[in-house]
Amino acid sequence: MRPHRAFHLDKFLLPVELRLQGYIDELNAQGALGFVQILQMPLDNEGSKRVYAKDVSRDATFFYYKLPDVSPPDAASILQRHNEEGAKGASIYPVTWRGSSVMLYRIASDCSRPRC
Repeated sequence: MRPHRAFHLDKFLLPVELRLQGYIDELNAQGALGFVQILQMPLDNEGSKRVYAKDVSRDATFFYYKLPDVSPPDAASILQRHNEEGAKGASIYPVTWRGSSVMLYRIASDCSRPRC
């Protein structure tokens, strides 16, 4: 007779769009086409949707990425990270993901506007 276990182990997997990397992949797919997310809002009974826009007067593209969290997370370390990424042409792109603040970076190509 096999011993009875009081629990069993299941394996779970979140669909890609429910993970942060899935969201970054979506931003990059839209960014490659020149679109940027402008808002997220409920549009139907299926939950909130992200709305993207494109400035058709330019051929800009956008690339998004996340770096590992700064350790220790003090102001000087965070500022140093922002300056390092800024020197590479990236701008800070803060987002809220599942109720938490997440710091992404965005690099714009072929964009001369100050807030690209």
